[in-house]
Amino acid sequence: KTHWSGWTAKDQWQLQIVANVTNGIDVDKLDYLMRDALSVGVCGVDRTVIHGIRRLLDHCKVVHGEICYSQEIQDDVANMYHFRAYMHHNIYQHPAVKGAEYMVVAALRLADPVLKISSKINSVEDYVTLDDRILCTITERAAAEPSNAQLQAAAAVVRRLEVQELFHCVAEADVLQQVLGNGYKPLKASEIVAKHNRSRSSVACSVQISESDVVVHNMKVDYWRSVGCSC
Repeated sequence: KTHWSGWTAKDQWQLQIVANVTNGIDVDKLDYLMRDALSVGVCGVDRTVIHGIRRLLDHCKVVHGEICYSQEIQDDVANMYHFRAYMHHNIYQHPAVKGAEYMVVAALRLADPVLKISSKINSVEDYVTLDDRILCTITERAAAEPSNAQLQAAAAVVRRLEVQELFHCVAEADVLQQVLGNGYKPLKASEIVAKHNRSRSSVACSVQISESDVVVHNMKVDYWRSVGCSC
């Protein structure tokens, strides 16, 4: 049972414990919601939700190979989805949080040719060694190899992150649901770059940018799939 396809129908519920593609209620989501709420200090405001998450674990059972929940906790289920949307709107998608997130990604990508970070997903033994210390590893290796341009660039990003010199959010905009339903296509970095470079003369701007200077984050936050988000 090392592959998903090897699980029988009656065993599928075991996969739902960690990654529930049916309704999104799994221990991974419940864990990070409770942990992050405590970390950012919103737990005191949402004690009902935290208590409700614990109730989800106490009022579930396996029915026909699926993890099901008692009708008596339907409000707790709805509150969990709502709380997740709240965390995305106010915490996970906050400009400072996204700036820090993209800086970590940039540092990892710059260091990858040297540290072979991406190849570690091919081995469980190597993969479990990837933790928060990877950023320290980047700065330590950069100090040990001052002539390595990739590591120096990665370490420079980490140093900016440490002093909270974050990537800036230039602009954000909400797209109405009716616009999304009319064939709206997510914005691309190339479109922003092209428009900026075309309009430089009219706005007296001498700076020309490239796609590597721009990150576009298109995000839909609601509850779950057709009625919510699948993030």
